[in-house]
Amino acid sequence: MSESNNDQAQKNIRTSHTVNDVDWSGLRAAAVAIGIRPAARQAARDLPPHEQERFVQRAMKRCSREKWLVKAQQDKANAVATRTRTLSANVRSGADALANALSDESCAIRMNVASALCEAAEHFAEMPGEQLLQLQTVRTMKNLAQLHRFIFG
Repeated sequence: MSESNNDQAQKNIRTSHTVNDVDWSGLRAAAVAIGIRPAARQAARDLPPHEQERFVQRAMKRCSREKWLVKAQQDKANAVATRTRTLSANVRSGADALANALSDESCAIRMNVASALCEAAEHFAEMPGEQLLQLQTVRTMKNLAQLHRFIFG
């Protein structure tokens, strides 16, 4: 009898995430942006199929109980009421702005390195053959080639 109870207890142990494992603040932000149902489905995509809908329902109940979307609408209304002038375009999120800034900086660095490598190649092309064979010049060319491979693949 005790063995069958142990087996039943093992079956009742849930393999799903606990309440503390869920990023509720992140889910709330996603719910405000795209809606609670799509946000919850995205968050539950790694769960087993039988637990996905259960998680979606749980997230919708929490959203309703804590009034995530109502508070977001109030915040938007307050922002519109206090805005002195309208913005000409949608403002990007901080993560998008950071990603674009890093991408732009990376492109600028690559362009500068490419320009410097072209100038070095022109300089080496003008050098006499015996000067090209000097150890220091060979090392410099090797380092520039490695830099090129590192930056441009």
